[in-house]
Amino acid sequence: MNTIVVVLRPVRDPAGFTVNRKAQKIFSNREGYILNPSDRNALEAALALAGPEGEVTVVALGGEPALEALRMARATGAGRAICVVTAGGPALDPFGATTVLQRVINHIGAVDLVLLGAVVLDSDSAQVGARLAAALDWAYVDQAYQANTLAQGGLGLVVAAPRGFRLVAVDLPAVATIARDSNQPRFASAAQIVTMFSNPDAVETLTLADLDLDPADLTAATAARGESFPPERTLGQTVKGDDGVRQFADTLPRALI
Repeated sequence: MNTIVVVLRPVRDPAGFTVNRKAQKIFSNREGYILNPSDRNALEAALALAGPEGEVTVVALGGEPALEALRMARATGAGRAICVVTAGGPALDPFGATTVLQRVINHIGAVDLVLLGAVVLDSDSAQVGARLAAALDWAYVDQAYQANTLAQGGLGLVVAAPRGFRLVAVDLPAVATIARDSNQPRFASAAQIVTMFSNPDAVETLTLADLDLDPADLTAATAARGESFPPERTLGQTVKGDDGVRQFADTLPRALI
């Protein structure tokens, strides 16, 4: 296997948000970022697949949060990191992100496998993996729990089935998403973290111009038309005694009695 590319996506830390249903607003208490949890599982799957002889390249789009995620991935064991700087450009929806990633894959060259986390904590809607496979015209497998190379060539992916799991064999190149909590991501050593965060060459940077992309090529295919919130939850009531049982029974639909 030549090169495995892992797409990393920093997302806003959910702990920094407060939802006020009554005011119909989301308040941001602090601006912090975390690496999308299932992307960590994708990175671990790539490192295990590559072994000591393979090469894992991590890619992220954005600014400082993306750079930090990539440096941590290098400290964890990735051999190469590429950040596509999108600051000042158009906001990327799944269509735009797919367009940029397709150009990055072509820029890297000799890529056999692209892995992404299956579930994303932001508004990605888990579309990028499928869209990228379609754009590259590669095989696509969703929600894989394990990935192993096959003796006869290609890749074997364990996916959920109605009655347990099944093994899916695909030819390379391919795109796959890795299920959240499907493995135990490894930790980077303190020495490697210091090395990668102090090394100015730990992460390569590309601009949209480097990829021959014009902002017009990334016009969003979707538009936000508003947002709504579920109604504020009402607390239950405690009933006691025979009168309480009768009162509870009166609230039940007749079909349940």
